Amino acid sequence: MKKKEELKENEAVVEEQPVQEETPAPVEEPPVVPPEKFEYSDEILQQIEDNRKAFYTGYRRGSIFKWVVAFLSIGLLVFAFIGIPNMVSDNNVLKLSLMVSLGLISLVSMILYTTLSKFFLNKKARKYFGDYYNDVTRYVMSSEDFKDVTCDAQLKLPREEFDENMLYKDIDMVGSRGLTNLKYKGLEMKVCDLAAQIKIDRRPKPVFVGKYVVAPCKFDDEPILIYVKGDEKRSLPPTNTENFKLVVDDAKIAVYSNNPNWSKFLTAKLRNKLLQINSGHSLVDIAITFKANKMLVCLGYDDDIMVLPLEKPFNPKPTEEYKVEFNKLAKIIEELNK
Repeated sequence: MKKKEELKENEAVVEEQPVQEETPAPVEEPPVVPPEKFEYSDEILQQIEDNRKAFYTGYRRGSIFKWVVAFLSIGLLVFAFIGIPNMVSDNNVLKLSLMVSLGLISLVSMILYTTLSKFFLNKKARKYFGDYYNDVTRYVMSSEDFKDVTCDAQLKLPREEFDENMLYKDIDMVGSRGLTNLKYKGLEMKVCDLAAQIKIDRRPKPVFVGKYVVAPCKFDDEPILIYVKGDEKRSLPPTNTENFKLVVDDAKIAVYSNNPNWSKFLTAKLRNKLLQINSGHSLVDIAITFKANKMLVCLGYDDDIMVLPLEKPFNPKPTEEYKVEFNKLAKIIEELNK
C-alpha cells in the first residue's frame, strides 16, 4: 500500500504550457531597380541620348495610336455587319449599301494607316540611324588629325574587302553598315560595323561581330595574321589558320604566318602597342592581317556598342572606350606607314 501511495504521490501533474507560435520571418521584397542614369561627358554623347529619347517616344506613341485605329476600325466593321441589319430591316438595298460602305471604310482605313505609319516610321528610323552613326563618328574622330570624314549609316563595305583578310573560312553572309571614309594624317582609311556568319546545320553562327578597319601599311610580303586574345567566353578567334604556321602562341597573342621574316616586322615594340589596345570590356578581341600594303583589322565588340540604343538610356561608356581604342589603332597605322 505504501508503494502504491508513493507512486501516486510521485505522479506529477503536468500543466500544459501554452505553445508559442513562431512568427514567420519577414519576406524581403526584391529591391526596386531604378532606371540607369548616365552622365554624358560630351555634348555629342548627350545629343545621342536626346535623339534616342525623342525617337523612342514617337515610336511608342505611334504604337498606341495604331491600336486605337485598329480598335475603331474593327468596331466600325462589327457595326456594319451586325448593327446595320438590326437598325435597317425593311430596305435591303439601303442596308446592303451601308454595310458595304462602312466595311470598305473600315478596311481602307486600316490598310492606309498601316502603310503610312510604316512609311513614316521607316523614315524616322533611317534618320535616327543616320544621326547616331554621324554623332558617334564625330565624337570618336574629333581630333584635328582626322580629315575628310564621311559617314553613311546605310552604306555597306564591299564583300571582297572583308574576304581578303583570310581570317575566317566558309563565310556564308557578311552584313555591314555605317561605312565611314576618313583620312588620318593623310592616310586613307575605312571603318564600319560588320558581322560575318557561317551556317552549321542550316543555322547561322557568327564568326565575327565588331568594327572592321581597312588601312594602308608599308608591308609587302607574305601575309602575317595576328590574334590578340580576349575573354574566352566571348571571343571569336580566327577560323582559317590551318594553312599558316603557328609561330607564336602565348597567353596574350597568337601569330600565324608562312613568312620566314615575320619576326622582323612584328617587333617587340609593335607587339606591345597592339596589346595596349585594351580588350576585356566592350572590346573583346582583335584579329589583324598584314598583306600587300594593307592592314585589315577586326575589332571584336560586344552588343553594348554594336546594338543601337532604343528602350534603355544610351550608355556612353562603350563609345568612350571605343574612341580611346580607335585613336590608339590610328597611331599604330601612322607608325606602320612611316
